Amino acid sequence: MASNYTNLTVSDDSSSEIAYNESLKQCGRVLPGQTCYWAVLVTVLPRTPSKLITVTTNASWRNADLSINSTANTTAIIVASNPRLGINPSSINASTPHGQLTQLGNVTIRAFGNEQLLGVTTGTTGGNLSTACPGCQLVMFPSSTDSLPAGNNFTVFVNVTVPSGQTPGLYWTYINGSSTNDGGNLTLVNLQVPSNGSWISTPASYGSIPVAPNTSGTLQNITVANIGNVDIDLQF
Repeated sequence: MASNYTNLTVSDDSSSEIAYNESLKQCGRVLPGQTCYWAVLVTVLPRTPSKLITVTTNASWRNADLSINSTANTTAIIVASNPRLGINPSSINASTPHGQLTQLGNVTIRAFGNEQLLGVTTGTTGGNLSTACPGCQLVMFPSSTDSLPAGNNFTVFVNVTVPSGQTPGLYWTYINGSSTNDGGNLTLVNLQVPSNGSWISTPASYGSIPVAPNTSGTLQNITVANIGNVDIDLQF
């Protein structure tokens, strides 16, 4: 006996946390020995918390004698806990003159998994900044947060202070964002300390000094100070 008007539907018990490529399949008339095949793409939507979701497929049909029958089966979908930490931007590049504080901008830590991040902290790791420029201070504020809900962001402002006289060159390190329930992620920081050959001498002028004829003596010493970060050759 052939089945007429056979329909397949799919549904679930989630809070609109699953999407389907289609939710209805109309098979029409199904003859004895014939199969109505339906491939359904099931997508768990972002930020769905870890839980058990039951997907139900229901088949209903009308028999040749006009009676209605139906059957159903269920599929259990286990959504795993998946806290994920991301950090933007991937790199920071800045010119950082010696003897001053430079604002590098900010980095954004985001929780893009389906669970909150716990114990989020920021720090530095790797590179030559700590060894080649031990007086350089890379400061991040705020540097930590106890928790970051899924889908939320955490902004960290980044400044660096380069000491006076620091040798010109490229200094680098990584900003490491990490949490206690996920791994870490990195932002590369490149700091270019430019060359500065500035110098000053004092006094700027002797002014007008009256002197008697046939006398000699010392007017005043000239003091020269190198306020740059490179060696300079002076000639008077």
